Amino acid sequence: MEAVKFVVKGFVNSFRIPQTSVYQLTYLAPTKTQIVGMLTNVMGKSERDYHRLLKEAKVGIVPLSIETVFVDVWLYKKWKAANLGRAILKREKLLNPRYLLYISASNAEEIKEALEMPKRIPSLGQDDELIEIKEVAKSPLKGPSGSKIVHSIFRWDGETKFKPKLLGHQQPMTKETQIYMPRVVTVNFDFDFDVVPRKPQNHVQIVEFSGICVELDREMGLYFDGERWVDMF
Repeated sequence: MEAVKFVVKGFVNSFRIPQTSVYQLTYLAPTKTQIVGMLTNVMGKSERDYHRLLKEAKVGIVPLSIETVFVDVWLYKKWKAANLGRAILKREKLLNPRYLLYISASNAEEIKEALEMPKRIPSLGQDDELIEIKEVAKSPLKGPSGSKIVHSIFRWDGETKFKPKLLGHQQPMTKETQIYMPRVVTVNFDFDFDVVPRKPQNHVQIVEFSGICVELDREMGLYFDGERWVDMF
């Protein structure tokens, strides 16, 4: 499989877990739907192109580092006519997150060019959460092959057992290294575009983490770039 590989560095970003409202929790990494949205944006494409790319593209997400997670507090007024007063909204934010992303699609060359020279300002999460895009390159991926070690976020079948594993020489531990242990979360891989607003569908459980890799109790079909084992979905 041929993929475009690149590093994304955020400043302050939030990838809201949809099931949360007044206290908005964040995923540790952007979801496939958010990454494809970012790609569509930097290519200057429309929502129809987003839908098509979301169906076709395969995405791999390796969380490299997160400096910390903090809470942003908003105080806002509710609808005046209802005399509902004020409300408080709390939202988790990620400080200086870094991700290694892989994209495989039929228009990979166009994606690579857009990442190198974006047609619109790149953001990830909310519209005002800007990112840097670095180290854009083509990367051949071998596989899928069986591996018990996985460096990327991966789909969980509900049965496979997993445990955290230090990265070793790939990413030496320092005093500043923050480790976020593996956790299971639910994400959607698609939307129903026939209704307004768009309705999330194709929900899947994934395992996310940061600062480590994960060891499985059984082999999983993964792709290998010569250094990391990645689940492409």
